[in-house]
Amino acid sequence: MKRWYLFGFISAVLMSCTSSETRIVTNKKGKYTINMPPEWDYSLEDLSTRLYRTRYYGTNYVTGTLFVSMTDSDYESLEESVINYVGQLKHGFTDYKKIGDGLTQINGVTTSWHRMKDTDKGTRFVTLQYLMQPKGRKLFVINCSATEGTFDDFEDDFNKIAFSFKILD
Repeated sequence: MKRWYLFGFISAVLMSCTSSETRIVTNKKGKYTINMPPEWDYSLEDLSTRLYRTRYYGTNYVTGTLFVSMTDSDYESLEESVINYVGQLKHGFTDYKKIGDGLTQINGVTTSWHRMKDTDKGTRFVTLQYLMQPKGRKLFVINCSATEGTFDDFEDDFNKIAFSFKILD
């Protein structure tokens, strides 16, 4: 009987240590928050936040990375900023290929998305970008990137994290 109580106690402790709760990451300088699954890590870099998760695939470790940045756009509107920003991508990446683009909403803010493939140091990547310019010239960019063969495994987390993005007042 004591064994069952001990087993129950140990199980309860282990379950409390492996919480499935998301963590809220706040970038005070960038004035935004983003929710992160418990198995992800992060680092804050001034106005930017880098979230990442490394997984083991067979004999390799692969990392999915989500990078949030804020910058001042040279343009007044999201549409102009997207045309300029996305227009520069094909010149800045090796073997750039646009996969798709469109508009969505993230917490009430009109957001442009752009999906692309590129090659870096011989490795093919898929990147999904969300761009939002809620007011004025402040442009928020969320880049979600992983290798071409592993992007699908990270995509649900990428979208959950990106769509949790909130601008602080």
